[in-house]
Amino acid sequence: MSARTVGEVLSAGVGPLLASLEAEVTGSRRLADIGVELAGVRLTTLTPSPDLVRALRQPTVERLQQSADEATFARRAAAVEKEAAIAENETKARIRLEEERALLIARERDNEVARAEAQSETARVAAEGAARTRHISSEAEAASILKLDEAHLKGERERADIARSMPEVVVLAEALKTGLGSSNIGTLNLGPDVVSLISGALAHAANGKAG
Repeated sequence: MSARTVGEVLSAGVGPLLASLEAEVTGSRRLADIGVELAGVRLTTLTPSPDLVRALRQPTVERLQQSADEATFARRAAAVEKEAAIAENETKARIRLEEERALLIARERDNEVARAEAQSETARVAAEGAARTRHISSEAEAASILKLDEAHLKGERERADIARSMPEVVVLAEALKTGLGSSNIGTLNLGPDVVSLISGALAHAANGKAG
């Protein structure tokens, strides 16, 4: 008879135990040696005591409790892992938002710098254009004034040359005509020197004509 646990015997039922018992008793000569003849073996039921039942149930209860505990631990671990994953995703989302916000701020700052540089460049070009225009206008005005001065000086030189080539009497007459024709002169008084000069010029002119 092979060794079996109480749990295995109870699980197998009366049949295997009865067969083993009959084989064991029939094969033994102990009863024959004392003059006892075995007519049969009868086994109707196997009923464990309450203590045995508790002892047999304890491993099962422990396994069930262990399985329940493991399931609880597994659920808690899964919940913690899920919460950690959610927190990680939220952290990643916040990081992405911060990065996008930083990129947006940097882009806006670059745009502001570009606009400021464009405005500065526009102002510089406008200032240079205005300065160039003023410079050109000043140069043109200076050139115009210079041309006028040169023309006036040329006219004065030409008049001086003409006056030098004219007889003194003509020059004197022209001077008297210009002086007497001025509206600012009411009375013209001629001194002896001027009268002598006029007389000399007239005499010189008369002698020139006579010759």
